[in-house]
Amino acid sequence: DNNVVIIIPVLQNVTVISGQRAFLQCTFQGINAAHQLIWIRNNRGDIVAHNADLLSSDKRLSVYRSESEYQLYINNVNINDEGYYTCETNTNPTKKANIHLQVQESPQILSNFSTKSPVIVNEGTNVTLMCYAKGRPHPYVTWYRKGNKYVLSNGTQYLTLNNVSRVQSGHYECVAYNGVNGHSVSKDFELRIICKY
Repeated sequence: DNNVVIIIPVLQNVTVISGQRAFLQCTFQGINAAHQLIWIRNNRGDIVAHNADLLSSDKRLSVYRSESEYQLYINNVNINDEGYYTCETNTNPTKKANIHLQVQESPQILSNFSTKSPVIVNEGTNVTLMCYAKGRPHPYVTWYRKGNKYVLSNGTQYLTLNNVSRVQSGHYECVAYNGVNGHSVSKDFELRIICKY
């Protein structure tokens, strides 16, 4: 077989939102039906498919081979699927193509790790509100006073108010955004300030 073997990834970087389906694809030339193809999941070091046969016990995976394409599907993608995948031939020399799968997650605010509301403090003291946000990429947090869209603090999960006075009583809101799905999430905090007189 004097054919020149070429194998290339259709996309070298694939980005998928957690819970959706990933589609990894290599195209090739110079390979006939006698040649063997495999998919390797590099972050686990295992061969997940051989030709059109799935070797992995992971029921979320499926594989397809045609005359010029080799495809791997991953349903219901999660963070553990992130990493490099390789489609490889058994030609001499071996040819391979790497594809990097990146998994994104919409932002979430974890109430268990955030400040409980209402927050009750004495006038003249300092108070810190904590808004614990997670996601991939890491969310950007913005703080607002409810009813007033003036930004109090940008980019941090903490809002610290020093020497609070009664006029600062009210509702505060943190908004977490990371660009995934275009959605943001928010949490409301009620601040009650006990006056000295």
